[in-house]
Amino acid sequence: SSSMSPTKSNVSEGALSSDVPKPSASELQDFVAHFKERRNKLGYTQTDIGHELGPIYGSEFSQATICRFESLQLSYDNLCRWKVMLEKWLAAAESKGPGWRHSQDSSRKKRRRTTLGGPEKAILERNFKLDSSPKPKKLQSIAQETGQDTRVVRNWFCNQRQKVKRLQVFQGCGDKSSESSLGPVIDSSEE
Repeated sequence: SSSMSPTKSNVSEGALSSDVPKPSASELQDFVAHFKERRNKLGYTQTDIGHELGPIYGSEFSQATICRFESLQLSYDNLCRWKVMLEKWLAAAESKGPGWRHSQDSSRKKRRRTTLGGPEKAILERNFKLDSSPKPKKLQSIAQETGQDTRVVRNWFCNQRQKVKRLQVFQGCGDKSSESSLGPVIDSSEE
């Protein structure tokens, strides 16, 4: 009924009007990658975003929901709705600048998230193609080559294996309108 209080589902349903064309799966993937990179550079956690969306949309969103968006583990329609909401949030956050959030909460001591790009990522991807599950000595060698901590390299390989597994599931799904929680179908011909 229209008198019920706003919930996560009915608030997000209104976030995408029928006038807005829905993005392709590859456009969604590109936005998610851009969003995640910008969120990290601005110093926001997934939890921070959930808290900040609360006053705007009438309900706080969990860290898990933001995580599912970033890992494409929502239905295609929900990814489209979240894209609209998070584009607005990102524009507002970028206008505040990267130092803004940290001045609000300087008591929290947390290791800054590692973002890998450029040559480091190319080295990791090349090694992943050769062996997706390298032994500890090989991980140490790759870590030295990239200039990263062995723990970072090990986590990257673990995350990459999960990503490949998830993309294989996506490609095995039905059509784009599928409402499964696995996310959008990724059509390799679109890349």
